[in-house]
Amino acid sequence: MQEHIIEFVDNLKLKFGGNLISVILYGSSAREDRSEHSDTNIMVVLKELSLSDLSGAEELIQKARKKHQINSIFWSESELENSSDVFPVEFTEIANHHKIFFGANPFLGLSIERKNLKHQVEFELRSKQLKLRGEWLNLKGSKADLTYFLGKAGTSFLHLFPFAQEVAGGKI
Repeated sequence: MQEHIIEFVDNLKLKFGGNLISVILYGSSAREDRSEHSDTNIMVVLKELSLSDLSGAEELIQKARKKHQINSIFWSESELENSSDVFPVEFTEIANHHKIFFGANPFLGLSIERKNLKHQVEFELRSKQLKLRGEWLNLKGSKADLTYFLGKAGTSFLHLFPFAQEVAGGKI
């Protein structure tokens, strides 16, 4: 897998040159608990980002996606610096589990405010609870569908529990 990421990074360097700041592996591949069906999540940070930049890299991005299941997300440097309040769960996860394949570490010294983390965790948990209630009666008649749904819901709850523990005063 690593050779595919290195090839992707090399292609990004050629495409974006000095505009490329960082290429970061995150998610299950960075945590090393990737399944055979998992995507390889890559964050690409550029000094400046426009739709024409993305359009110009479309072939490269699509090829990496189809051939190696590389799912890339693009950020401008300023967007990333100003988004920790909006994505505190995701940024905490990435800050704790990532691998830098190119450039600077934009998560070094990142500050996640506890109130923002609390707000997102509460929003996510309550939303999932409401969804469970909404689907309960729809799926109750089919044991297989209900089992599948509860398994998927359980996984998403499990992902949030460490963050809920952090908000409650524990550590992730």
